[in-house]
Amino acid sequence: MCSGTATLEAALIGTPFVLVYKAKKIDFFIGRNILGIKLVGLANIILEKYNNTLLHKELLQKDVNVQNLLNTFRTTNRDIFAKKSSELRAYLSNGSSKNVADILMEK
Repeated sequence: MCSGTATLEAALIGTPFVLVYKAKKIDFFIGRNILGIKLVGLANIILEKYNNTLLHKELLQKDVNVQNLLNTFRTTNRDIFAKKSSELRAYLSNGSSKNVADILMEK
């Protein structure tokens, strides 16, 4: 699945996934090295700010390959994913717009 609202929607309904994304090399360089962007999935960005954990694996750039996709599929712990998904839903259940806005303003 690509980054964006689809990852947040899947996370909120508890559907396990791995985020895969290949950007233009210059865009990735600017994002990672100049802007300091570490995560691209909205669910991961929100959970990291909330409780310093991640919900899902992110495969970016050269890490997007068949072997990594298969390994991630085989090793994803669905119980942990469900627990983290529940934490995310609870965090966003009250005042989610303000919580997300606060997180984005920190960047």
